Parts: sequence; C-alpha cells; structure tokens
Amino acid sequence: MWLNLICPLARQIEELQQINLLPRDWLLYIVIHSYYALQHGGDVPCLKYVPSEAVRFGFIITEEPWYRSEIVSHCGFYFELKAIQEKKGSSYSFFMQRINPADSSLPFGITEHKAFSLRHERDVKYEIQVQALVDEEWQVFSTGYICQRFGTTKKSSQSQVLLVAGLTMPVYATFALFFPVSFKGTENKLSRSML
Repeated sequence: MWLNLICPLARQIEELQQINLLPRDWLLYIVIHSYYALQHGGDVPCLKYVPSEAVRFGFIITEEPWYRSEIVSHCGFYFELKAIQEKKGSSYSFFMQRINPADSSLPFGITEHKAFSLRHERDVKYEIQVQALVDEEWQVFSTGYICQRFGTTKKSSQSQVLLVAGLTMPVYATFALFFPVSFKGTENKLSRSML
C-alpha cells in the first residue's frame, strides 16, 4: 500500500513484490529512482548505457490501412508514435512527436491518473527501429541513436522521420527513449545516497 503514495508504477511493483521476483532492496531502488525521475523531469542519473537502459515502446502492423498511432507516457512526457503510408504507396514513414499534456486533442483517459511534466523542453535520446520482411528476408531499418531537444511547439515537437520502402507485413516498429541527465552535478549525489 505504501507504494501508492510515491510511485505511479505502484501496481507493477506490488505484483513483483507478491511474486517475490526481485529482492526487496531492488524494489526499493526502483521506486526511489522512479520517484526521483518524476520530480526531476525524467532524469535518472544511474542510467547511462542507452542500448540496454532505454525504455522501449512499439507496435505491430499486420493489415491495411497502413496508419498506426499510439500515445505513450514516460516520466510525465507524452509522445505520439506514428506509422504512415506515403501517398505513393511504396514508402512508409515512422516518427514520433511530443504532445503537450494540456493539448485538447489528447484523450482525457490517457492523462487521468498519470503524472505530467510542465517543462517546455527536454533532451531525448531516441532510436526508431523497424523490422520487416523485404524480398522474403528479415531486415532491420534504424535511425540510429539521435539526441534531440523536444519542445511543445509544432517546430520542435517532431522527431526525425525513418522512411522505408518495400515492406511487407507484419512490420514491427520500436521506439526507444532515453532521457539524458539535464542538470550537471546531480549524477553522483543520487547514486551515492540511495543504497
């Protein structure tokens, strides 16, 4: 019950505690760092290695029409993940854009019980990766890791676009997000004092 007061991940943490999957110290470590991340705009100083520590979201496209959109939340920041078939028909665009939590187009059910950040800008390191059959062979297309400042204005809210041609279904799209530490000098304070 104590988790409900300090962490939006309470349900998942309680489930891990009940099935006794992780030691109690690790659970406490996760809760403390989640709370710290919410309080500091997504900063988690102990996370440094992007390929294994980035948070991943994604979807599978299995049928026409070739349009998919999904809204995700991470540390109070909202992003819309998109896959769109280009007008010419053979190319597909994959990208994401930041959504302002006060935006009227954002469904209320998504933000109802979740935290939101009032920061206007945030550095985000991300990768968009697409896996699909091309000429009967699995291929992976990727933007590589890109560091970009996402804002709430139309000009600064969209990621780079991954444009891919010749895909056949199913298509797996993955969006990896990593929030680099934005305030210098906080990296070692938290990691020393937590455990």
